[in-house]
Amino acid sequence: MLLLPVTPAQGSGSCEGAHPQFDQQTRARLASLEEDLGSSLARLDRYERKLERQQLRRALAEADRTEAENLPEDTRRQRRVKRAALKRADRQIRRADQGIARWAGKAEGRRVVRDRLFGRIERIDPWRFSGPGAGPDGNPAYAPPWSTTQASTTLQLDWDPALTETENGARLKAAVQSLQPGDRLEVGGGVWSINSYFNVSLLGTASQPIFVVAQAGQVPIITRPDAGQNLMNVGNLGVGSAAYICFRGFTFTGGSAGIRLYGARQIWIDRCEIHHTGESALTANVVDTESIYITRNHIHHTSGYGEGMYLGANVGAVIMRNSIIALNHVHDTGGIQGDGIELKQGSYANWIVGNLVHDTNYPCILVAGTYGMPINLIERNFCVGSNDNVMQVQGEAIVFNNLAVGGANAFFSSDYQDSTRNLAVVHNTFVSSGAGAYFTSWNGKPGMLFSNNLAYSESGLAVSFAGGSNGVSASGNKVLGMVYRGPGSGFSPGTGMADFVDLTFDGTHLQARPTQGGALIGSGDPTYGAQIDLTGTRRISALESGCYDAP
Repeated sequence: MLLLPVTPAQGSGSCEGAHPQFDQQTRARLASLEEDLGSSLARLDRYERKLERQQLRRALAEADRTEAENLPEDTRRQRRVKRAALKRADRQIRRADQGIARWAGKAEGRRVVRDRLFGRIERIDPWRFSGPGAGPDGNPAYAPPWSTTQASTTLQLDWDPALTETENGARLKAAVQSLQPGDRLEVGGGVWSINSYFNVSLLGTASQPIFVVAQAGQVPIITRPDAGQNLMNVGNLGVGSAAYICFRGFTFTGGSAGIRLYGARQIWIDRCEIHHTGESALTANVVDTESIYITRNHIHHTSGYGEGMYLGANVGAVIMRNSIIALNHVHDTGGIQGDGIELKQGSYANWIVGNLVHDTNYPCILVAGTYGMPINLIERNFCVGSNDNVMQVQGEAIVFNNLAVGGANAFFSSDYQDSTRNLAVVHNTFVSSGAGAYFTSWNGKPGMLFSNNLAYSESGLAVSFAGGSNGVSASGNKVLGMVYRGPGSGFSPGTGMADFVDLTFDGTHLQARPTQGGALIGSGDPTYGAQIDLTGTRRISALESGCYDAP
């Protein structure tokens, strides 16, 4: 059986052939940018390690100073010893402070370079922004079917320099809340500060959707001076209380959550930036949501629980269904948890595709099961660097053509709030200093498939079926390291990191294509061959395991 890209039940487009193939000039440009990115990430790592050493030196010097302050000074000699110890500790503290300032500045500068390089890569790489997803107002594969509907009335709201940011914010709030079906509000650049509860409960229709968009070439910034309220709430506690609304081109910063979806359906959040929020950036965990389109957004630097996207709620108390999360750039999610994209238990028929997620606290992408409802599809995501597992999926999903690098484990799957089952993991590249893939609860579960993957481990544990692997189908996998308690077949050894063009376990180098003429050429099992690879390019013979076709 040939495994084809499967679109969830919502079915707003096929992922097959969604992106054109690179020409040689574009490939060369991308390779150069990826080389620069690898160098920049390596320098950032050095600077952060030096910063940590200086912070440790300061802490030790402070401890020495505290000890010196407690020295006796009953005699002249004791007073001299104490003064000398205090001077020595103060000198060490000053030197450490100078080092902290130096390396903190260098690290921050390198973070700016890193983000700029990621931005340049995502503008040219086809799994990000080429093909049908590129047009600002077109009908891309990941947009709602009403995306090209023309407005009945176009309104314009310009920032008024004679008013304060708060006064302009009040104007924006009133203008948005007064929109009618078929209206299009174009908002000018400037800082629009909202200091009161901002709820958008508008009801457009499929034939008369409501568009709230930035004016061409402008970036309106919606902010809130405190974390007492979310920046913007969409819908209320009634299911379907907001519908057929598009928000495009805004920056949301400050407040508690950036955008919180309540009882919403047919909502499109496109090309927005959400950052430096007091809590998670974008949430939908209070009331069920459906047909939500979250596309081409830039989400970063969160606090509190810190998820970039928190979609649904635990044990299916709130679900998201028939929705698309595509082409987003999510990074530096912090706080207590800080997942990049988290889809909770019971949410179903969602498509998570083509996202760039990196430098997260919890997994870059975490997806739970569906309680027997239609599966979720997780494909062509580029995930690098997590303080936890890089990608984690419980079950009832197809996971294919993803790249996951770094973390405690590159990929992880286990029972969580329901039993693991019906999980196909196909044509992924998993590379980590820990395990490439780690499974704790696959033994004896129905519908478990692990095929045509690359699992490379620096520590020597390529794939672990810790609970056993009875009933697991496996074929066409290449591994570096051991396979623990795995099926008796379906795995063959790779030769090392030379199997890739230029890839490292820590993600400082990210050219994960197979080396021409190397051990990965022709390694895949056609029975479970995907027609396209991570870039959206159609695979050609011979079939390679992993997320990339050979150059």
